[in-house]
Amino acid sequence: MAREAFMAEMDTTKGVLGFSFAGTTSKQQVKELKSRKSDYIHEALQQIEMAKSAGSAACDEIVAQGEQLGKVEQNLSNIESDLNHSEKLIKSIRHPLRYFFSKTHHHEKDAMSKNNTNHRSHHHQTGILHMRKNDGKIEHVAEEICVPTNDLEKLAMALKELEVQAQLINSEAVKSNDQITRIEGQLSGINDRIQSQTTQVVASSGKKNLF
Repeated sequence: MAREAFMAEMDTTKGVLGFSFAGTTSKQQVKELKSRKSDYIHEALQQIEMAKSAGSAACDEIVAQGEQLGKVEQNLSNIESDLNHSEKLIKSIRHPLRYFFSKTHHHEKDAMSKNNTNHRSHHHQTGILHMRKNDGKIEHVAEEICVPTNDLEKLAMALKELEVQAQLINSEAVKSNDQITRIEGQLSGINDRIQSQTTQVVASSGKKNLF
């Protein structure tokens, strides 16, 4: 029984490898396997290229989704700015003089803060551009050095590229999830602010105080 099971396994292996063990010596089997090595590697490379093509399409889709989510975030930020403006209007209606004096004070602080922010932003963008240029040089040098010279090296290179692509897809997916989480927080905050401002407007109807 054990021998029959072993022979059955050998038959299965024979079918997978694509050649027959029957009537051949071990040297002949190794020789035949070596002769078909290039075929196996070529087939593996084709499968990897198909996987890379599918992965590239998936990555493009995730990136496009991220761009759309970015637009949603920007629109929500615009709504938040409108709510800031409406909040000031509500304060000006409820307490005109108090709002006038506080507005003057905040205007001076905002002007100083804007100047500092612009300076930091310019410095940060310069640093990013410098890093991107360096990254491009590093990648270019790496491409020049890592040139496959045989089938096995081509297979190893293709597997490495597939791994990098998988990491990129995972990274973009994490970014999209973070965007969705931020959008949910923005929507919740906007809803709360709208309800609060609506309550304030209703409460202040018919009432007007100088202070």
